[in-house]
Amino acid sequence: SSLYEETQTNVEKHRCMVHPAKQHTMRMNAITDYAADMNMLLSYYHFKDDWEDEKSKKAKMAMKLYQKDVKQIIKKYPVQSKGIKSSIEKLTYYEKIEEKDITKLAGCFGTLMESMICYKNDIFTDDIKKLGFHLGCFIYYMDAFDDYKEDKEKGCFNPFEKIGDEKDFYEKIEAILLKEIELAAMAFEKLPCLLYSDIIRNILYAGV
Repeated sequence: SSLYEETQTNVEKHRCMVHPAKQHTMRMNAITDYAADMNMLLSYYHFKDDWEDEKSKKAKMAMKLYQKDVKQIIKKYPVQSKGIKSSIEKLTYYEKIEEKDITKLAGCFGTLMESMICYKNDIFTDDIKKLGFHLGCFIYYMDAFDDYKEDKEKGCFNPFEKIGDEKDFYEKIEAILLKEIELAAMAFEKLPCLLYSDIIRNILYAGV
């Protein structure tokens, strides 16, 4: 919305499932519709993965619930859909073989975010993709670090297990995270974002 200065935004009041007691302000436009479509795609492939790996009946039911809408989304956004699907399949494969090179694993999620964040192909594409890729890598690293202790206790695979016992483990993780978010922020600063730029900078420089 910031990059494309989406001004045709409808502001409405609605109750939500999480906080139904009172109405909340909701802003909706073409970009939020796109974000919702991408979120549905991610959810569908997540359920698909759960069904194939664990034969989860809940996942299968969710897939059926999403199937009709997902088909339309894939038809509407074939490039993004293909990028998300191939990234998830590659990441799943790496995790199954317990790939030791964490940059390969993080790169899969980086590519996924790169595909998803690219709303259209234009002069901003290169910088938008860089922002998405490094933000995706940051998310993967942070998630792996967040799960590290629990995975170790349960004997589950974690991409950080190779360096987990090293004395400077926390310093190495911090350096990795700072590098990725720095590269994401550098890509963002090249984009002519004025609207909501204070919110985005708050996320990139403080929120993370």
